[in-house]
Amino acid sequence: MAEVTYIEALRQGLWEEMERDEHVFMLGEDIGAYGGAFKVTAGFLDRFGAERVIDTPISEAAIVGAAAGAAHMGFRPIAEMQFIDFIACAYDMLTNYVATARYRAGLSTPMVVRGPSGGYVRGGPFHSQNPEAAFLHSPGLKIVCPATARDAKGLIKSAIRDDDPVLYFEHKYLYRRIKEELPEGEEILTPIGKARLAREGTDLTIVTWSALVWKAIEAADQLEQEDGLSVEVLDLRSLLPMDDEAIMASVRKTNRVLVAHEDTRTGGVAGEITARINDQAFEFLDAPVKRVAAYDVPLPYAPVLEDYVLPQTADLVRASRWLAAYEGNTRFAAPRHEWRFGMARIDVIMPQMGESIAEGTLSKWLKQVGDAVQRDEPIFEISTDKVDAEIPAPNAGTLAEILVQEGQTVEVNTVVARIE
Repeated sequence: MAEVTYIEALRQGLWEEMERDEHVFMLGEDIGAYGGAFKVTAGFLDRFGAERVIDTPISEAAIVGAAAGAAHMGFRPIAEMQFIDFIACAYDMLTNYVATARYRAGLSTPMVVRGPSGGYVRGGPFHSQNPEAAFLHSPGLKIVCPATARDAKGLIKSAIRDDDPVLYFEHKYLYRRIKEELPEGEEILTPIGKARLAREGTDLTIVTWSALVWKAIEAADQLEQEDGLSVEVLDLRSLLPMDDEAIMASVRKTNRVLVAHEDTRTGGVAGEITARINDQAFEFLDAPVKRVAAYDVPLPYAPVLEDYVLPQTADLVRASRWLAAYEGNTRFAAPRHEWRFGMARIDVIMPQMGESIAEGTLSKWLKQVGDAVQRDEPIFEISTDKVDAEIPAPNAGTLAEILVQEGQTVEVNTVVARIE
């Protein structure tokens, strides 16, 4: 078996479908001679020719419209958005035309709209978005978000063969970081609408997709090692249709659920998943469904700010510990979380302010023990060899304990205080 990256697995899937079916073709910005912004389509022009690998003007609405027309005529187009952020320019075509074509006119529209999504790559607000929630309430569309190399290949092949329009969000952070052995010559087809159990567990479930699957697995491994928690990780893979059966099966098994996504919190897919759990499996819950998501701000350019805004492994660990400790569950209460008087104590840590920064000095406390604090309200100041900053509270509550004094230097991720 050959080991391939996420991006190479995607290329394999595209290539195989182009070879298999002459009705499959591609169109998008710079996908031909240049081979695409990330070289996903490098070499396709030479093999399949300019009639099937079409460079287009910079007009996402026109790209989607042309693809839809070709799909009505019996072709299976693959429309590339150079960055998925700009799918917004084609929102009208996708939601008012493509998604409704079958309902309005009985027109089959077998097409794929694919493109690089997601952050963690220092792309700033125009090259880092995860817009899946914007299309979640558009009946007629399907949405897939592969997290593994196998699913990158299997889902693109299934999407191309599907008779309905599919939005395929490929996370560029995973392009060359994820590797997997795939059997040569094996037909890999990942079913759309079926979740994947990425890690088995019994104490709580993390429901997620795309790049956060890997952070969830990291968090689960850490929680098992440090806290003895058995954490299940469910990779949805498909958001439309969503695998309710797999979600509810995990809820019934672990009784505690954390939903994590990279998109902003307000209006995110986690809210829909939470509502479905409440509708279908509320009686099995031993704690509220908890969410971890990005802050409700455009993604910053500065690396330290991007890391702060986007969900990190440490965020998943903290949220999981909170869930484990809920309602005095002392068997699984994390060592760093105490349950007193019905309130969880939440860790406040020394943040990592840059890739090369390993420690920080607590310069000044802006709040004292007993003070009320609001989420995102600055509570202390730090100084490092590269940056000075005010650090906000991760949750609202009361500052219950100060563990690091002013002037003291500690390693990043050290617990400096607790909020109750």
